[in-house]
Formats: sequence, structure tokens, C-alpha cells
Amino acid sequence: MKEGRNSYQRPFFLGIGGSGMSSLAFLLLSKGVKVSGYDGKISETVTKLISDGAEVLGKNDVLEAGDYDLAVYSSAIRLDSHPLVKKFKENGVPLVHRSSLLHDVMSEKKQISVAGSHGKTTTTAMTAFLLEKCGASASVMVGGEVAFLNGR
Repeated sequence: MKEGRNSYQRPFFLGIGGSGMSSLAFLLLSKGVKVSGYDGKISETVTKLISDGAEVLGKNDVLEAGDYDLAVYSSAIRLDSHPLVKKFKENGVPLVHRSSLLHDVMSEKKQISVAGSHGKTTTTAMTAFLLEKCGASASVMVGGEVAFLNGR
């Protein structure tokens, strides 16, 4: 990945099935980054990530923490007690919050952000649809499933 301020080739997502984490993982996959992660359950979202090329470890899989150059976590991960966090720290793998990686990926691009209490997914989907119909080359990150974006 040659975007943002950093270049990560092997990020590992702790809780890859979460809405914000999976959206960022899908975005990186679309840019050719080799994405891996862990989630406690194999949801439909995790299955889609796997079909798009992500390597997802389950509860009984062994993690080789040294294989990754970055560990990404969300607020749902307890840094003081999560066993995978401990492995990454022991192997000197940098840990970054999802929002920091998102900033790195998006910092050199023009952006449209949608905020508010209700309607963010719908508004984002409509904006993406219009950008595509206008011929714009755009990446989209949305925290929900959108049929127009193949459920991502």
C-alpha cells in the first residue's frame, strides 16, 4: 500500500468482523494489500472478507505475530488483557487504533465525510452511487452493508 503517510504490507485486524474494521479491511483489500485478521465468530461479513482474499484466523488457529507489520485494533479490544495484543507487543509489532490507520490511508486524498445520528449509511451509499454514475474514480468506506457495493 503506497497511500497515506505509511506503507503497510501485512496489517492484522483484531476484531476484523466489526463494521468499522471490516470496512477498512475491504478498502485495503481493494488496493491490493494482504489483509489478515481475527474475529471470535465467523459472521457473514467475515465470510465476505475471506472470499475477497483476507486471511481470517479463528479461535483455534495459531498466530505468528512476527509475520505482520502492523496490528490494528478498535475500541472493542481490551489492550490490557487481549492475548493477541500481548503476542504483538512481545514481537515488537506496532499497534494502532483503527482511526489512526484510516487517517493514514485517507490523509492524502480528497474526502467526503457523512456524519450525524441517522441516515449515514444511506447517504454514503447514495453519494457513492452518484460518484460512480458521474464517472468519478472513488473509494468508499461505509459502516454498513450496501447492495450497490456488493454488500460491503
